[in-house]
Amino acid sequence: MPDHDPVMRRCADVLAARLSEEELVLLGPDSERYVGLDPVGADIWAALETPRSLSQIVAALAEIYDAPPVFIAADIAPMLHRLEGEGLVERDDG
Repeated sequence: MPDHDPVMRRCADVLAARLSEEELVLLGPDSERYVGLDPVGADIWAALETPRSLSQIVAALAEIYDAPPVFIAADIAPMLHRLEGEGLVERDDG
């Protein structure tokens, strides 16, 4: 894990809709484009129901997937970056 442990949170007014067990879609308040999430992405979104530090998100997903935290951290980094870029989540680096 990095030396800093930012807190991640969902942005306000994001609309979420489950299309199926396999897909969740999100729409940000300032966007006209939906973002589709696969089951892992949906688990990341669920982990952000309340603001959490990056290490807390990794720990929660490592438990769900019974995988080493170092692998989880590497796997979720691109998704968190994408969600942040789409204006769906924000980070507080403290």
